[in-house]
Amino acid sequence: MRFGFLVRLLLAGWFTTLQANNYPSKVEGSFTDWNQKRLDLISLFLPDDPVIIQAGGHYGGETISFSQHWPNGKIISFEPNPHAFAVLSSKTSSSTNVQVYNSALNSFSGNTAFYLCYGSSGKDPAFEHASSLLKPSAGMEVHYQGPIINVDCVLLDEWCYENQMDYVDFLCLNVQGAELQVLKSSPKILKSVRCIAVHTNLFPFRVGTTEYVDLKNFLEESGFQLLTHWYREGLEGDAIFVKRDYFFNNAVQEFLNNHGIDERYQRYYEPFFKTYYDLDDDEDSIKQTLKQGYAYEGNIGLILEELTKPGSLVLDIGSHIGVHTVTMSRKAGSEGAVIAFEPNSKFYMELLNTLRINKCNNVLPICKALSNAAGQALLSTDFHPCPQIVRSDDICSLAYQTNKNMTGELVEMMTLDSLNLKNLSLIKMDVENYEYFILSGAEKTIKKNRPVIIFECWIGADYKNSKPKQKANFDRVISLIESYGYDIHVIYCNDFIAFPIEVTGELAEYKNRFNKLDINNFDLGL
Repeated sequence: MRFGFLVRLLLAGWFTTLQANNYPSKVEGSFTDWNQKRLDLISLFLPDDPVIIQAGGHYGGETISFSQHWPNGKIISFEPNPHAFAVLSSKTSSSTNVQVYNSALNSFSGNTAFYLCYGSSGKDPAFEHASSLLKPSAGMEVHYQGPIINVDCVLLDEWCYENQMDYVDFLCLNVQGAELQVLKSSPKILKSVRCIAVHTNLFPFRVGTTEYVDLKNFLEESGFQLLTHWYREGLEGDAIFVKRDYFFNNAVQEFLNNHGIDERYQRYYEPFFKTYYDLDDDEDSIKQTLKQGYAYEGNIGLILEELTKPGSLVLDIGSHIGVHTVTMSRKAGSEGAVIAFEPNSKFYMELLNTLRINKCNNVLPICKALSNAAGQALLSTDFHPCPQIVRSDDICSLAYQTNKNMTGELVEMMTLDSLNLKNLSLIKMDVENYEYFILSGAEKTIKKNRPVIIFECWIGADYKNSKPKQKANFDRVISLIESYGYDIHVIYCNDFIAFPIEVTGELAEYKNRFNKLDINNFDLGL
């Protein structure tokens, strides 16, 4: 993840043809402005105590950053260059969560030649971070002069087996062109990896240099998805790949492969929030409202726009086709992020399209249902226009109570607490009577981050005479949120907003705009 080598070459005037302005900086993928806080971005995909393997530790700058960013993690760094390893070892000696090894990750175990780069003079170790297992290509040898030494190599799969390591959460590769060889040779441990940060090559500096397009194709075939690629066109860069099952499972992938936005869809523009949508003819109240040119839940949209903190993380749970996701994305800004959960495959496909046509590049769309435990559940639209999670222990699942033989889409469930979320400022939740289970699986996340929570929860205008099952669900949802240390206020009808009790300043003033929920003097503003 270092750009220093080419910058130094350019400043040194080594290449008359490699002029900086001929190789502009570009970005591929999402989160284009997160270059300076890459570890925060990578953290979204890792547990609080990740196992990290770094190939190419060099002088230990990144190794120390990993150690400090994940103090509960285990960082293993490989560096074959003896001089660089000595510096790495010295710098990390006081880091109790770091282990360093004077070896290279390679496609085989044993000894091999290692080409030290000491610049065109052959005596300048300032360039030794460009040293490689690969021989400099013809015409580049003059710039890569230095001794050729023998180094110890290890095969990652074998090393993990010998060290009783069953998985790696994060793999960081900067091996100067040999990235594909390392990845291809260890398929077993690669299956366990959640996230890969890899140095990319767009210029053949060495014989056998891994070309970026081949690297990308291989990782996509191995179940990874490109998140971001920062690069100098024609030179080099850094890319982050994430395991595709973070976003969706194979069933959703198959649906996306076989469905798309086609002639059944027509482009519409909603002027209040200045958002485009491609809509089909589904009998869907949200789509019908948008087709008429009106904002759907405009009051909620305005509140989300006001409360989303720029640069923070926000959640859209039950994002449908992305009406509120777009609003939150724009307000969070290029240095913020939105995680949007939508378990329905068709809506998820339409959500992806909404994000694309509105250029929302700071959203992580996840086609899974949140709950209080991992597993699977039925997502049914029987007796209700919006999909509902159906479980035998869900006392408020009205459709389930009516018809226990219903059909629907089997969806994957996960807990919010299974994600290591930080800097979370706001949660919007519209999940058709499934609030209690989602909140039960989000206790740690909510207590750690103290976000404002905007949620829908069905209840009649007359609380005391509401339907028993509806009332029972409402009571347990409200009680659970209050047990987390929140005050609950009424927005309008069945929409509510919960603030941490301890809020002060502008947020406390904002809270005063709403009436506090009072069961004894029940008023939904109807």
